[in-house]
Amino acid sequence: MAVRTSSQISADILAKLAITLPGMSFELGSPERKIVDAISEAISEAYLDQYIVSQNWDIDTLVGNDLEQFVSLFGFGRLQGSVASGEVTFYLAGPATQQYSIPASTLLYAPATGARSTVSFTTLIPASIEVGDSSVTVACTCTEPGVIGNVTSDTIIGLAGGLGIATVNNVNPFTGGTDVEGDNNLRARFKNTFLRNIAGTKDFYSAIAQRDLTTTRTNIIGPVSRFSEQLQANGSPLTSTVQNSKYTWPEGQSVSIELGSENEEFYSHGPDYTMSTAIPPVLTIVNTVAIPNGTVLDVEHEYVSLASRNDPANGISNKVDVIVNGVDPVEVNEVTVISSTVLNTTGGSPYNINNFRRVTTEALPTTGNRVQILGSNPIISFPNTITVGVTTYTKGTNYMLLRGTTSLRGSEREVAGIEWITTAPTAATPHTFTYTYNRLPQTLNAILREEKQLGTDPLVHTTRYRYLKINIVIVIEKGYGTTLVTSLIEQRLAEWLNGFSFGAYIQFSDIENEVHSVSGVDQVRIAQSTDDATHYKVQPVVNGVAGSAYTTNFQLFDDELPSLASVTIYRRAGNSFGS
Repeated sequence: MAVRTSSQISADILAKLAITLPGMSFELGSPERKIVDAISEAISEAYLDQYIVSQNWDIDTLVGNDLEQFVSLFGFGRLQGSVASGEVTFYLAGPATQQYSIPASTLLYAPATGARSTVSFTTLIPASIEVGDSSVTVACTCTEPGVIGNVTSDTIIGLAGGLGIATVNNVNPFTGGTDVEGDNNLRARFKNTFLRNIAGTKDFYSAIAQRDLTTTRTNIIGPVSRFSEQLQANGSPLTSTVQNSKYTWPEGQSVSIELGSENEEFYSHGPDYTMSTAIPPVLTIVNTVAIPNGTVLDVEHEYVSLASRNDPANGISNKVDVIVNGVDPVEVNEVTVISSTVLNTTGGSPYNINNFRRVTTEALPTTGNRVQILGSNPIISFPNTITVGVTTYTKGTNYMLLRGTTSLRGSEREVAGIEWITTAPTAATPHTFTYTYNRLPQTLNAILREEKQLGTDPLVHTTRYRYLKINIVIVIEKGYGTTLVTSLIEQRLAEWLNGFSFGAYIQFSDIENEVHSVSGVDQVRIAQSTDDATHYKVQPVVNGVAGSAYTTNFQLFDDELPSLASVTIYRRAGNSFGS
């Protein structure tokens, strides 16, 4: 709103009076003119007051400290960023002949590259390499908040101080680092949550989850999720591309064209099309005149996510699953006895092998092997050896760490533990297991139990990360060095993936666009098997090992976020770039 001066207002009044009272004198100094000028001054001051108030209370015009002061009136503040977290493994040159202690707050670092300076990290808990062991894995965080701590695999290789340790390394990338919240993000968060944190809403659960300073990303999954896509009519039934569904709600669909434009048009279920409740649902065109072949349809339908504990087919629809990316590592000493429980294939059994995966390989455990269920979950790290009595058992040789794969995964209710892959210790033998778990779900669940809506069953889960190895072919512009361009590409892709939401699509064309925007990159394409039969396209990475490549664009699960494990760059010239 523009502020009008008293002279402008006076001129407008005089112009109108010249028509309605043409014989009246409004010369300067006359009583009539003084009245007009006094009224104009009062109106101008009112304009100014209104302008100042509107400016002070218009959040879209506020920046910096003014914006912070405004939102603080309503209990909001700028998020100060969070530190990245992950695990680092300390290695000896050979099996230890004595105990090597690694105190908490041991400093590590990732050396500087052409794209960033040296980044420091610190261990969160004390650890030790026992006699006979050659390594130990410890939870760590970056020493400064920000995306700078989201380093890729095999990046943290420096150790400050002499501990007798030969090498250190992070097998998996570090995740969760965010920069200080910018003005645009603060405005958006304020608008999305102010006066909307009513019990039972997504904003309510997100607000509670973000009370923890390490939590920066949340996804609230209730009994109904909505999937949007585009499908093109081709004369055959059209199958939805949804990948995260375990139940399709009937009559929860919408089919239209040109959605959101002035030419949008909606079609009717029955006369124009039908949609099944299969998983995934199938859309069948009925009115081929209104919807001819080649028509690109905007299709939406309601479903229950695979990450949800709801089961509408059995009348369960009160579950709320809160996915968070925070980490609160705590070492626990669990006093228990060696279990005699055996893994099986019995349907409905909590010890069915299909309820677990081996952490290091993602393989199913073996039927008939003994399993030791641990009480504090989700587990972050577990020691490389267990000594029961006089016998020492080694991880990978005698036992494997198992994670749960049911809808309870990542929560304090997760069923997880270790699988004995050779002869297990004698059952009922007393033993104390020492390991590290993420206490955050347990803490947030305690808060939710006090504040949850009556009749609901909320449960906090930690985020699953899908670590990705991206393989690309590039041509570098003349004047740019390979080392610099490589580090810039890694930084760009890491930041790009860090901005993805839960359940997002990873598209090869987007990867190429991101890389092409890096200074020094002249041409880029996703690597094919003809470039390298082992490392091509995009591959999932589990504990440093790259798996089978995704052949097309792919979608994350609703409780997953992506993270860059590494980038393989094949440099070519113009005559060898290929297509």
